[in-house]
Amino acid sequence: MATRKLSITDMFGNTIIVTALIMAIAQAEASVPDNATNAIKPFKFVNGIAVSIPERSSEAHTVAEYHNDLLAKVEAVLARDDQGNEA
Repeated sequence: MATRKLSITDMFGNTIIVTALIMAIAQAEASVPDNATNAIKPFKFVNGIAVSIPERSSEAHTVAEYHNDLLAKVEAVLARDDQGNEA
């Protein structure tokens, strides 16, 4: 697989650049157990720092929900890439 810049958008609208797809999947799979219940509030990245989004302050998601969303999006990129390589 050629090295190229890929990006995904997290559930809060942040664009995340994925430079090593397989490593990103492994990291997402290993980072948080499915039963993690720590809550996180929507945030946006400002100069690399996570800043709360005041208009979404009533929302809360578990860390597991956030990481599982990222994992699904990274796996979808991999699946699309694999399909392109089969042609």
